[in-house]
Amino acid sequence: MLATATLGSSGGGVGIVAGQLRALFAARYQLRHCLYTPTRGWKSSWARLSFALRLAIGKRQCALAFYSHIDLARVLRWLPGPRQPFALFVHSLEVWRPLDPGRLWALRNASCIIANSALTVRRMREFHPELNAVEIVHLGVEFSEFSMRQRTQALHAAAQRFVLIVGRLDSGERNKGHDQLLEAWPLISQHHPQVKLVFLGSGDDAPRLQAKAAGLGVAVQLLSGKTDSERDLLLQSAEIFAFPSTQEGFGLAAIEAAGFGVPVLATRATSLEEIFAEDAAYVEAMQAEPLANKLIELLSQRAETQVLGQRGYHRVRAQFSRAAFEQRMQSVLQRWEARLQQAAGTSVERLP
Repeated sequence: MLATATLGSSGGGVGIVAGQLRALFAARYQLRHCLYTPTRGWKSSWARLSFALRLAIGKRQCALAFYSHIDLARVLRWLPGPRQPFALFVHSLEVWRPLDPGRLWALRNASCIIANSALTVRRMREFHPELNAVEIVHLGVEFSEFSMRQRTQALHAAAQRFVLIVGRLDSGERNKGHDQLLEAWPLISQHHPQVKLVFLGSGDDAPRLQAKAAGLGVAVQLLSGKTDSERDLLLQSAEIFAFPSTQEGFGLAAIEAAGFGVPVLATRATSLEEIFAEDAAYVEAMQAEPLANKLIELLSQRAETQVLGQRGYHRVRAQFSRAAFEQRMQSVLQRWEARLQQAAGTSVERLP
């Protein structure tokens, strides 16, 4: 049984991972139930009760359960009957803090905890050092066919030079770097007035960011409602992908951008440094002045910047494809199955 709070790219990184897990489990196991319930609707008592009832039914018919988000697993604490072994995938902010009793119970009782990066494990253990061993499975992207020659053609065909940032414009998540990029842009414009700043994303914080841009005299372009293919075209022609966020457990959007040869700018000591090593550009802190200085440098040294994009392209396509993610996850699942079989003396039901 797989329980997930979101499915597909509309749910961000969590949704993409859940979709890949569903396909993987359908191929590996007899996937009898896939429970989908958006946790954003959980203010409704009926939504919580409905999920609990479906979960109780699924428990009776499945030997194993996998929860793609900790908020779903905490419901198990209140269900009657024997508890089945379950695995739990943790992402970022939901475990980078002191946890309430329900979430803490889920972590302590999971027979397998999987994190998307070493950073997520470190941040989680800052608050909960007593937790059992955690497996690290770096995520992956299903890359389309795209060459660096096509990247060069896309840059030449672009109507304007622009720096792109992708992410939700959520008032509850203001550590992604949108504010700092706006504050940095007046200085950048003094050196590169022809380069535009583009935000791709939607959310309740968009009006505030628009007002801030107007106050700073920054002509930011806010885009939303793009299809996956439209989003890909935008990525392909971006000169630089700015991703200074300090709240990403992994950063799939940066992997997607790099897969099109776009140079990535990130912040040191984040998950991006773990993923890209020296195949991305970095600022030491997510602040306006360092961002402005680094972007001016990258925009001025176009040849060197595009070489950086080539290095990132080869790195992510070699190490962070969907196939590579599935191989890593398969290895973890095999170890989990072996531990369960050793403890119970039974086999896990799998497809032949």
